[in-house]
Amino acid sequence: MRRDLFMTTDNYGIRDTGMTMDQEFAAIKALGFDGVEHHHPATREVLECLKKYDLKMLHSEIPYLQDGPQDDIDILHEIGVKYVCARVNVRTHEEALREAERINEIGREASKEGFKVFFHNMAAEFIFDKGEYLIETLLKNTDPYFVCSQLDLGWVVCSGADPVPFLKKYPGRVELMHVKPCTKIYGSKAVFPRPKPGERPSPEAMAAYAQLFSAMQGPWSDLARDYEEPMKVAESLGCRVFIYEREQFYAEDHDACMKDDIENMRKFW
Repeated sequence: MRRDLFMTTDNYGIRDTGMTMDQEFAAIKALGFDGVEHHHPATREVLECLKKYDLKMLHSEIPYLQDGPQDDIDILHEIGVKYVCARVNVRTHEEALREAERINEIGREASKEGFKVFFHNMAAEFIFDKGEYLIETLLKNTDPYFVCSQLDLGWVVCSGADPVPFLKKYPGRVELMHVKPCTKIYGSKAVFPRPKPGERPSPEAMAAYAQLFSAMQGPWSDLARDYEEPMKVAESLGCRVFIYEREQFYAEDHDACMKDDIENMRKFW
């Protein structure tokens, strides 16, 4: 059975080309995707491009009720968006508890507009502190009615954690998943320091980020862990949105890298 597969416009193969929005959406459709994850505020132009290329958009990556540009709520409803984003920044159990309280409040506010809030992990959310992963602290202390996880499979694998037992331990809490190829395990602390809320990453941090991704994102055939099982387990437990993402390429022909990823995913998805 062929399932829907979304693609993020934050992929380096899309965002670094200078494409217009229309060209981005056309390229995503041509690659065989069913929907998009868009990293700019929802506007009438976004809605028209989605209609033109018959693409879905079920979530927004614009931080809800946080600093910076915001989505047009009416446009989100017209598009059919169900989920909105809350950024997290945790390195300790205590930080996770504070963030959970903040995300709950955002979730309660978002629910008034008919949205559910999701948060996205990197490897750091799989730091083990006080007997559990930090992402577990976040899930245990957020209301499942208002808050869910957008689990980044690539970062889970990079951290060294096994995604399948985690998914089974928290059924229904992962409603979105980033499918990012990861070909090397670094551990949960092998990531660059995140900037403070409202600050941009330093040039040094971005250079470290690019270096890490260059090493961790090789060909699909070299995946550090099989992806078919966690994706199907996630689906069986309520995950609704699967988003392909690749930040770095192992060859000069970026399209060829992405097409190889897609062909491999479509063997089971």
